[in-house]
Amino acid sequence: MKFGKKRQEPETAAAVQLRNAERHPFGILDGYVPLREGEIRLYRAIREGVPLVDAAIYKLVRMTGGVSVKCAEVRAERELQEFLRTVPAGRGQRGINAFLECYLDSLLTCGRAVGEIVPTGNGREIAALLCGRAEDVEIQEGDNPLDFCLCGRDESGRMGPLPRQELLLFTPFNPETGNPYGVSLLRSMPFLADILMKIYHTVGVNWERCGNVRFAVTCKPGEDGRGQAAERSRQLAEEWSAAMQDAKNGRVRDFVAVGDVEIKAIGADEQILDSEIPVRQILEQIVAKTGIPPFMMGLCWNSTERMSSQQADMLTTEITAIRRSLAPAVEQVCRLWLRMHGYEAIRFQRLDLFSVTLRQIGAYIGRMHLQDAIKVLCDGDGNGNAAPIYTIGTAPVSGTKGTLSYDALLEFWSQFDPYTMNTMLVGGDVMLKLLKLSEFQNPLTGLNFQGTGTLTTPLGATLLRTSAMPAGKMIGLDKGYALEQICAGDVLVEYDKLIDRQLERAAITSISGFAKLFTEASKVLVI
Repeated sequence: MKFGKKRQEPETAAAVQLRNAERHPFGILDGYVPLREGEIRLYRAIREGVPLVDAAIYKLVRMTGGVSVKCAEVRAERELQEFLRTVPAGRGQRGINAFLECYLDSLLTCGRAVGEIVPTGNGREIAALLCGRAEDVEIQEGDNPLDFCLCGRDESGRMGPLPRQELLLFTPFNPETGNPYGVSLLRSMPFLADILMKIYHTVGVNWERCGNVRFAVTCKPGEDGRGQAAERSRQLAEEWSAAMQDAKNGRVRDFVAVGDVEIKAIGADEQILDSEIPVRQILEQIVAKTGIPPFMMGLCWNSTERMSSQQADMLTTEITAIRRSLAPAVEQVCRLWLRMHGYEAIRFQRLDLFSVTLRQIGAYIGRMHLQDAIKVLCDGDGNGNAAPIYTIGTAPVSGTKGTLSYDALLEFWSQFDPYTMNTMLVGGDVMLKLLKLSEFQNPLTGLNFQGTGTLTTPLGATLLRTSAMPAGKMIGLDKGYALEQICAGDVLVEYDKLIDRQLERAAITSISGFAKLFTEASKVLVI
């Protein structure tokens, strides 16, 4: 029985799963697949690898500028501008402009921007405006394009709707039909950026080789030295290495060889490809995508290049379009701040309810003025000019005390010479006694009262009923000579904000007084 060695199969290399793709430092550009999170990482790699793209986005952000607000109320505008100037924006920054710079940077790079309005613990003030990572938020659409919500990951890592949607800011950049996430400014650049990075990487490698020259030492032994070729090659390699090492350390050392020895620099005979034209063609495409003139990016392709009026108008149009994309987010922040401070509460009230309230306030002010006027008519304005008082049953007014008659009215009316009693102020009790008089019960008077509610007296005076009149008294006056009203300025309206109720309270103030003109133009009848 023969025992032989087992035949060994040739070993094959194991399949390595984790390996380094050392194409160039930004190898992700070569494997571009347009997926959401991977796409955002790709665009950020483009900005990191191509300084021109990064500078273009920064210039667009800065040319977009800040925001200014205008309010109908001067006080609201002043307080809102102070808030926008000092609101914390995270990472030591303050102001709405710092927030918008980060927000717009994400909008141009990722195609969408996400932000959050952070309220204080009591919900009465905005504590901060913060930008979020666009790749951490997804959109959940409803039955129609107007119904959608923003979703994020909870503590367990599951994706679900975020609780306070009204405090979230979301802006897509040039959204397409069926794609609510928006489109990045860098969407068409991965292919060109990949070629550009390959060119730059190759140029860098070539220059590295020029600075670290590799040499090829060729030794051709003669007829008498063919048997010692290996030994001579080893000696030449040692001496050459020692000479190169001394040169690296700053020492000069000669290399001496015997025989036919040839020394050449590796790659010295090859011609380096001209990269100026392809690089310029790629940069032209990138500049065209950003919309910024080349000279603003430091590219001097023409000796007398400057911006024409047409180019300025096109650049202004691009900046205006970007500002329009940011306007909804700024308006959402401003509206929420105004509601928190009560400046927009009147907009959310029903107009009819507010009008009724204003009419009630006006009627109350009118009653107060009437009370003051009646008091001045009866008691005077402090200058000893109280109105004359007549009592029924006491001359010159006849009749029985406590009973109102038509004869008593005529006698009271006759006391106004040379004035005319054209106005009568009565309370509710005196009004009933007047309506019960037979002289007030003729068909014409009844028709006017029942049809229009207007009272007509035989004396030709206007009858006014008011609860401000004391019971059992009547004031007769000549409205052209009895009283004057003195006002200290116009009606003053002051506002106070009820932050806890998100309402605005109005205080209406009227400063006025009354003075008597002629004492005999007003008289009092006591029934």
